[in-house]
Amino acid sequence: MSALADELSNPFLTGDVDALRRVLDAVPHPIFVKDEQHRFVVVNQAMCELVGHPYEMLVGKTDQDFVPEAEAVVFQRNDRLALDSGEVRETEEFFTDSRGDIRAIVTRKKRASLANGARLVIGCISDVTEQKQQHELVKEQEEQLRARNLQFDAALNNMSQGLLMIDRDERVVVCNDKYIEMFDLSRDVVKSGCPFIELLRHHARQGLLVRDPDEQRAERLSDLSTGQTTCRVARIGDGREILSTINPMTNGGWVVTHEDITEQRAAEAKISHMALHDPLTGLPNRLLFREQLEYRLGQMGRDDRLAVLCLDLDRFKAVNDNLGHPFGDMLLRQVGERLRSCLRESDSIARLGGDEFAILQVGFDKPTEITALAACLIEIIGAPSTSTDNKSSSGSASGSRSCRRVSWIPISF
Repeated sequence: MSALADELSNPFLTGDVDALRRVLDAVPHPIFVKDEQHRFVVVNQAMCELVGHPYEMLVGKTDQDFVPEAEAVVFQRNDRLALDSGEVRETEEFFTDSRGDIRAIVTRKKRASLANGARLVIGCISDVTEQKQQHELVKEQEEQLRARNLQFDAALNNMSQGLLMIDRDERVVVCNDKYIEMFDLSRDVVKSGCPFIELLRHHARQGLLVRDPDEQRAERLSDLSTGQTTCRVARIGDGREILSTINPMTNGGWVVTHEDITEQRAAEAKISHMALHDPLTGLPNRLLFREQLEYRLGQMGRDDRLAVLCLDLDRFKAVNDNLGHPFGDMLLRQVGERLRSCLRESDSIARLGGDEFAILQVGFDKPTEITALAACLIEIIGAPSTSTDNKSSSGSASGSRSCRRVSWIPISF
């Protein structure tokens, strides 16, 4: 029997072990004592609870009796290092408890020697399973947050609109790349914490703000006071039209998106123009002429006068048949230009369709002014063309540029 066994069989020592157990049981951390053969000599109650076995099952047994071989090998290697060095060794280890759960522990081990020369390993364990789990959870949450931030940045910087967020203290929270690029702003100025008024002044220095920065700020705060989403279109210093959509936030700040609608507005204006104008001559069409006429009639007062003159070209069909539609189109454009040159700024002209034209004259005093205009129109339409080629001087073409009669209707109240 070993020297340690002899000592343990001593009744006096057995009493000391019992006393030691009572002392160790008062310690909340798991504590154990092992001999050089890695057998448990003494363990406290916290150690029993950690492993999941009673005291009687642990004492005299080795790690292999309770945990997988791979874990036991690690424990015993660290035991041997503590025995040989005589220094305190702290290691992070893992073990499988009686329920099959893997626990993470930090163990501090140190060598102790008995009077008879036997050496023991005394260990104190800290169960860091929950801390490790919490750490892993925090790490996972940080990774998720980092991934969401990357997604947010990607979404933010791939928006077609420039986005700006301002907090309740009127300071910049975030803006996207599109906002910086849209207004050619400095990133040294436009960054988190930048005061909103300083941002407006930076816009002004860039020549983009056509209003005083303080007035612009006051207008923005007025919009926000309604608590509703507000949309504003402004023409900035370089001529572009910017649509700003201001959305108040519940915490007192706001988010505003900026969209360059210059091309959209130009396209809308072009579509609107096409809907109301003749594509060949550029003159107002029948629809716009009717709107102008209705407007003028609605504006007329007592003694006001208005006249509508209608005319068409002689033998225009012969021109298309003999010289082709391209020549006929050129002729119609030329007629439109000549008619327009006879009119005052207050008069209106339209191509009603085919070779038919109409003129709306207002603000005349005598009917003779209408007849004078009609005579002018007939004369200028019949004047020789200076832009047609040799073949256009044929009799049929010359006849097509004539207009022998202008019909007119005077209207007065």
